[in-house]
Amino acid sequence: MTEMLSSMLQENGALRVLNLRECRIGEADFLGAEKLNEALSNSQFLEELDLSFNSLGDKGLKLIQEGLCETPSLKKLNISHNELTEESGETLEKILVENKTITDIDLSWNGFYTGPGNKKLFNGFKNNERIKWLSLAWNGISTRAAISPLSKFLKKATNLEYLDLNDNRLAHGPLKNLKNAVNKNRSLVTFRIGNNPYPPDEGLILLKMLASKDRDPLTFMDMENKYVLKEAVPTLNKIKNLGKVVNIGGILGNFVIKGADYTKLLFDRIRFILQKPKKKKAKKDFAHFVLALPGTPITKAEFETQLKKKKLKTIMKDKDLINELTNKFVIKKSKINCEEMMKVYKEYYPDAALPPPKPKKGKKGKKGKKGKKGGEPETEELPPAPIPDAEEVPVQEGSQVPKDTGQQGSKAPVGHEARHSEGRKLVFQLEAVETIEIPVESPEDEAEGQFDIPTETAEVFENQEPADAENVPEVQAEAT
Repeated sequence: MTEMLSSMLQENGALRVLNLRECRIGEADFLGAEKLNEALSNSQFLEELDLSFNSLGDKGLKLIQEGLCETPSLKKLNISHNELTEESGETLEKILVENKTITDIDLSWNGFYTGPGNKKLFNGFKNNERIKWLSLAWNGISTRAAISPLSKFLKKATNLEYLDLNDNRLAHGPLKNLKNAVNKNRSLVTFRIGNNPYPPDEGLILLKMLASKDRDPLTFMDMENKYVLKEAVPTLNKIKNLGKVVNIGGILGNFVIKGADYTKLLFDRIRFILQKPKKKKAKKDFAHFVLALPGTPITKAEFETQLKKKKLKTIMKDKDLINELTNKFVIKKSKINCEEMMKVYKEYYPDAALPPPKPKKGKKGKKGKKGKKGGEPETEELPPAPIPDAEEVPVQEGSQVPKDTGQQGSKAPVGHEARHSEGRKLVFQLEAVETIEIPVESPEDEAEGQFDIPTETAEVFENQEPADAENVPEVQAEAT
C-alpha cells in the first residue's frame, strides 16, 4: 500500500490534500513511516498533510523528517495526537528550518512541556518567518522554562495570526510572561487561552490587555470556561465597543460558597420527627424543650432525663441523632452548654417561644353560712317588694282637695301620680310616707273645703311633726 502511495504522489500532479489520519503509520516496527518518507520525497504538489492519531512517537517523526523537508509545496502539517516529546523538538527544528513553505502546524495533544525541548522547537519557528497558524493545545505547558521560548518567539513574530494554547496549565508567573509577549505582538488576530487554571483576577488582566490593543489586529480572544469577577464588566463593554470579541465562561457574582449548616440540619430533623405523628396530641414542639432547659451546663444523662420529662420518646429512640446534637454543644468535662443551645436555636427559629402558662385551678372548700371557706360572708340580694295599687274612690265632679290635707288609705311609692277611672279618684302623698284617700261627701263641702275626718285620722295628724316644705313632694291631682 505504501508503494502504491509513493508512486501515486510521484505521478499525480493534481493531488493537493492528503489525509492519513489514524492509519497506524507508527506501528509494525515503523515500516509505514519508512514508506511514507519515500512517498513524501517524491511529492511535488502536496499542500496539506494530516498525520494525526498515528502513534508516530519521536522515532516515527524522525523517520519521515527527510520527506517533510523535501516537500517543496507543503503548507499545512497536522501531527497532533502522536505522542511526541521534547526529543522531537530537535527534529521539528530541522524540518522548519529546511522547509520554508510550511505556514500552519498543529502540535496539539503531544508533550512539548519542557524547557529544553521547547527551546529547540522555537528556534525552528524563529528561522521560519512564514508560520501563521500554531496550535500547542493540550501539551501540559505550565513552567516559565517551557513558556519562555514561546514568549520570545511571539515578541519577534511578524506573520503569526493564530495561537492556540487552550487546555494547558498556565497561571500566575508563566501566564504573566505570556501576556506581556502577546501585548507586544503586532500580528496576532486570534488568541486562545481557555481551560487553563488561572484565577478570575488574572482573567481580568487578560481582558484589560485585549481592551488596550485598540489599534491592534487582535480581534478575538477565547477564554473558554473561564469566569471573571463583576469588576470585569466595564472592560468587557469597552472590548465590545472596540468591535472585538471575547469568549468567557461567565461572570461571577462574588458569592461565597458555603456548605450545609450541620447544626441546623440536626434541629430540622428533630423538629420533623416530633411533628410527624398524625394525631395532634402526639405532636411535640422541640422549642418547648430547648427553651425550658436550665441556664447552667448539664451532663448528657441529665439531658436525657429532661427529654423523658417532656415525653419526647420519638427522638429518644434515635440515640445517634441525640448524640450528634449534644456533641455540637459540649464544653469542658463533657457537659452540654444549654445556654448556647438556646441561643443558637433562637437564631435559627426567631418565632420559637415557650407555651402559654396553664390557668391554675382553685381548691374546693366547704360552704357554710359565710360562703366559701376562708372568704367573706356572702350577701343575698332580695327582690323588691311589690307595690300595691291605690284604691279607687268615686268622687263627684267639681270637688277640690287641698294640697296639705292627708288621707288614710293604702301605701304608694314616692311620686305616684293620681289616677282617675270611672267617677273620680284622688291620690296624693304626705311626706313620702303614706297615701291617704279621702272621699268627697258633697259639692258644697268640696267648695267650702270642709271634710269630715275620722277621729283616728285626726289623731295621726296631731301626733305627726310638720314636714319640711322643700322635702315634701307636690301633690298632683287630675280630674276627669
